[in-house]
Amino acid sequence: AMEMALNAGDITAYGQLADLYTQAAKIEELRNPTSNKTEKALSANQAKALTAQQQLEALAQMSPDAGTVASGIPLLGNIVNLTGGNEYANQASSLATTLGYLLSGANIKESEAQRIGQAYVPTAFDSEAVRQQKLERARQLIQSYMSDTGAIEQ
Repeated sequence: AMEMALNAGDITAYGQLADLYTQAAKIEELRNPTSNKTEKALSANQAKALTAQQQLEALAQMSPDAGTVASGIPLLGNIVNLTGGNEYANQASSLATTLGYLLSGANIKESEAQRIGQAYVPTAFDSEAVRQQKLERARQLIQSYMSDTGAIEQ
């Protein structure tokens, strides 16, 4: 549900879902306490970082194509959107929004997400070297939000 909210560009719904999942986890822990608890609960930022990591890994397995290029051009983008959109462009946009949400801690404007995307999310026009640099920058950023937990196995 969180990924669908991001794909739809609804950051408010994404934030609400993240809060609901956090509350549900707390309620479940109260119902079923574990005496040998070795993992600590994820913070809200860590949960968002985990989502960003999943999005990043999915994006890293994809390659931009002609549809990705067309989705960035206003008239052609409308045609691409009418046919279901472009998977790479949608994943890249979702990742940029999630990273923006992590960095700001609040809702961000589309222009802010685009600016963040330029720094951390590879585009169809990036060389392979630049693509790898951006993916690594995004990995480092995400890791910085996840680094203080033992609950996530790398």
